[in-house]
Amino acid sequence: MAFLCDGDITQRDAVLWGYTLRECKPYIEVRQRQQLFREAVIAFIIGPDKENAESEYCKACKTAAKRNGKTVDCDTCSKDIKEVAEGGKQ
Repeated sequence: MAFLCDGDITQRDAVLWGYTLRECKPYIEVRQRQQLFREAVIAFIIGPDKENAESEYCKACKTAAKRNGKTVDCDTCSKDIKEVAEGGKQ
């Protein structure tokens, strides 16, 4: 309910008793887009999540090693992640 009221809990009863679900549906979609935009802006400001990048790197490394029949020692890995542009140049 607070989501529909944009965090204004004083509007809770007005929304709860004054509107049907069908009447609220377009506004729910608008609020979802607003929330998505806010999350995108926050993610842009904060930047990429290095821990997530490391876990993705580790997952890809382990998968590649498994395909090649090798073992991976994660303790000795430098985890020096570099983005490689298309064509193989950094």
